[in-house]
Amino acid sequence: ISNSWKMKIKIFSCILFLICCNYVLADRLPPDQKQNPAIEARINKWYADTKNEALSKTIYELLLVVDSLKDDQYYYKEKLYNLLGTIYLNIDQPDKSAKYYYEQLRVSKEHDYKYGMANAYYNLGINYLRCDQYKRAEQFYQQSLYFLKTSGIVDNSFTIRSSIELSKAEFYQKVYWKAEK
Repeated sequence: ISNSWKMKIKIFSCILFLICCNYVLADRLPPDQKQNPAIEARINKWYADTKNEALSKTIYELLLVVDSLKDDQYYYKEKLYNLLGTIYLNIDQPDKSAKYYYEQLRVSKEHDYKYGMANAYYNLGINYLRCDQYKRAEQFYQQSLYFLKTSGIVDNSFTIRSSIELSKAEFYQKVYWKAEK
């Protein structure tokens, strides 16, 4: 293969990689859960507002909806806790963000929802990476990849994103460790 073809293949690979990285995580509805279009529509509206700093009304609405859900609607509880964590992470309140990500993890563990656990561990990794707790973030990303593999769901974009974030946490950990010396 000529050098020009090698360069074209490298460029194509880079473009493909960027497309995969920009792919939004698809939520995976467990087989025992029924989709609720009304709740889905409200959640999608709230996701659009996660970067808005005047979120007290939205947060209050979210908490009311979470409280009103029955225990067998764990998919939506997990998804709403994820959304609450994301809101607090976006307004730079990592302590509150972690609280809701841990709730997301608790709900997923109670129902053995492995994809939800993978998502919760991933979110906790992001939270702790932002707080410069690299070792802890690394552990959460490893857990995320483990539960993603055991979930039986093939989600290559999520696997790629988790692997990239794990690599970043490992890199930052090494840089931080060398700086400490």
